[in-house]
Amino acid sequence: MFVRGANFDAYAGQDIVSNASCTTNCLAPLAKVINDNFGIVEGLMTTVHATTATPENR
Repeated sequence: MFVRGANFDAYAGQDIVSNASCTTNCLAPLAKVINDNFGIVEGLMTTVHATTATPENR
């Protein structure tokens, strides 16, 4: 998984790429700054998404 602003420099032209989730994309740059300056030993992230109306849910 590659996140711009966090580890995208590790991308080496792979054919299949996951650009993470919107929550990961928001958290990763901040976590990188904290890790680079202070270190992160362990972390946990929880995401809760609301149900959205789609044609499949009718």
